Formats: sequence, structure tokens, C-alpha cells
Amino acid sequence: MSRKHIGIIVAAGLVFALIFGVRQSVALFIGPLNSATGLGIASISLAFACAQLMWGITQPVAGAVADKYGTGRVIAIGAVLVMLGTVLTPHATSTWMLVLLIGVIAAGGGGMAGLGVLMSAVARALPPEKRGIASGMVNAGGSFGQFVVAPLASPSCRSPGCCAASIPRRRTARRRRSR
Repeated sequence: MSRKHIGIIVAAGLVFALIFGVRQSVALFIGPLNSATGLGIASISLAFACAQLMWGITQPVAGAVADKYGTGRVIAIGAVLVMLGTVLTPHATSTWMLVLLIGVIAAGGGGMAGLGVLMSAVARALPPEKRGIASGMVNAGGSFGQFVVAPLASPSCRSPGCCAASIPRRRTARRRRSR
């Protein structure tokens, strides 16, 4: 394999590591998210269930869009959507807002920057005899992302100054006191 091929595989693996690591580590924030929003575990679970569905639905659509407009654009938009959904989630005030942020925006972005789009880009760049090993290496990136991102995210969801979920908690507490 040439350096160019290895660079493409590594880049795809790193993108998948980041997207999949963030997507899977969001579950660590269920407790703080429940405390921050006060919406309850059932609402959060509904949002995560919708996310599973959206992740799968988005990938073939994202593949078609990537074929037409370019893989880089689709992956970049997907990464921005994951970021927006993740950052705005603690500010959700209703079940439907959670479903929109976690289940549609973040999961849709994850599907856009997910394995289907990444692997099609890698497959186009590599000769047929190298695609199998490349697929395994990019898939390993997703596992590596879970291995790295979850331990990094775990302490932040326990420390009140670092967790974005602590911001709305103060707002919710003020609202309860004013009643």
C-alpha cells in the first residue's frame, strides 16, 4: 500500500473513531442529562431509540448525497450536526426537543459521517485487493474511538464545572424556586 492509501485509511479511521466514540459515550451522560432537563429516563430512552433508527436511515441517504456532492462535504456536515446535537442536548426542555437533538440531529449527523460514507470513499481510493484490509482498519477506528472517548468523557460528566449539563441545571433550579 502506498503512503496515500495509508493516509486515506488512517483519516477515515480517525473520523470514524471520533464520530462513533462521541455517539457511544453520550450514554454516560444519561444521569446528568436527566438531572439537567428533569425530563426523565423514559424521555431520554425514547430519544436514544429514535437515534438508533435515524442512524440507520441516514446512511443510505448520506451515501447518495455523497455520490452527488462529495464525500468530504457530507462528512463535514455530519460532524457539525453531531456537535450541534451534542452541545444543545443539555438545553432541551421537552421530550420532543430531546428527540430532535439526540434522535434526529446528532444521530443523523453520525449517519452522515458514519461507516457507509467513509467506506465508500476508502473503497473508491484503493485497489480492489486492498479493500478488505482497509475495511477492517477503518472499522477498528470505531472501536478505538469508543476505547478512547468514553474514558475521556466519563470524568467530565461527574465534575460540575466541566459538564455542559450543569448549565441548565442551575436554570431549572431557579425555575423551581420561583414557583
